[in-house]
Amino acid sequence: MNANEIIIPCRLSYAHIWEPKQVNGTGDPKYSCCLLIKKSDTAAVAKIRAGIEAIKKDPKALAKWGGKLPPEKSFKSPLRDGDEEKDDENYAGCWFLNANANENRRPRIIDRACNEVLDQDEVYSGCYAKVINLLEIFDGDMPVIFYLEDTKQKLAAPRRLYTSGHPLFFQELKRVVGACNVATK
Repeated sequence: MNANEIIIPCRLSYAHIWEPKQVNGTGDPKYSCCLLIKKSDTAAVAKIRAGIEAIKKDPKALAKWGGKLPPEKSFKSPLRDGDEEKDDENYAGCWFLNANANENRRPRIIDRACNEVLDQDEVYSGCYAKVINLLEIFDGDMPVIFYLEDTKQKLAAPRRLYTSGHPLFFQELKRVVGACNVATK
């Protein structure tokens, strides 16, 4: 395992892991996923923070930044607070980070027995997984970036997370709050 790799137990959100997608219809298509990490999982959070700190001291990273760290105020951490930044119950009590991979580096998806998962209904936004991430440097507004690496291991399969644009959003909403409480137009 690469020294910059971190295994993160998390819940998947906005999981574009089967086919690369463009962000808002622009840029190169990428595989991407938002990883929700419970704040109570202090071990995982400590590993992520340690990885970020290690990248800040990495000679290659420092070289990319001109030999020194960017000013602290411009250094946007990839680990973000779901309670502060998102108005979404799924992010409550969680840290989150976004991870991606170029379209020519599809993440390998496996089950608990390390068998490759081919059924797209098996791993989706809302399921729990262990995700291997490779920390890399980046010279944009977020100097440390997480890349989806080869393996996602499905751990559990609770309800799916839907966004309002998803065709099944209203079906799930009706199930949760009752059909008479949902206006679809």
